[in-house]
Amino acid sequence: MERIARWDRGVATTRFAPDRREPGLLDPTRINVLYAGRLTREKGADLLADAFLEAHRLRPALQLVLAGEGPEEAVLRARLGDAATFLGWLEGDALAAVYASADLFVFCSQTDTYGQVLLEAQASGLLVVAVAAGGPAELVAHGRNGLLCSPGPAVIGLTLAGLAGSPSARRRLSGGGLNAVRERTWEASLGRLAEGWTLALEGRRAAAARAA
Repeated sequence: MERIARWDRGVATTRFAPDRREPGLLDPTRINVLYAGRLTREKGADLLADAFLEAHRLRPALQLVLAGEGPEEAVLRARLGDAATFLGWLEGDALAAVYASADLFVFCSQTDTYGQVLLEAQASGLLVVAVAAGGPAELVAHGRNGLLCSPGPAVIGLTLAGLAGSPSARRRLSGGGLNAVRERTWEASLGRLAEGWTLALEGRRAAAARAA
């Protein structure tokens, strides 16, 4: 087991950062809750809609902003109506600006083994609310750099509504997220990969020397 190590991906903190925020990019009269990713059932599209509608019922000022496309888009548009803004598929600087300009990030997938979008959101200064399953459960330290919820619409909806009314909690947890991603940059990730290769090569040389 000492010869086995896990290599985690990193996040581009030069691209995804709070200073990418663009005032007026999203509706300033709303509390904008961002989802970024494919609009599919396996990504939790049904749970996302159910949870946000519950949150919106409690806090009508909430607006769901979706950056992505997928087969569930038409269903989501019909269900969410004016409570949601669909931006389509975004990449690069355009996506980074939306991350930094939102107020919260929500992720309802229970199938993701990692969750790259969570790191991008944290690096952008967004508080992450995710389902406590799969990769997100390892990336988010509940109460320190984000919040993890059981996969129920009422729980997630109440959490979003509560955060909408607590800017101080959003600031504290988003700050924790920023601190967490400092250890998850691509530079740090590739550095750990290089260390692993160095150890492997040293071990191979040592084994060859013993066999000589």
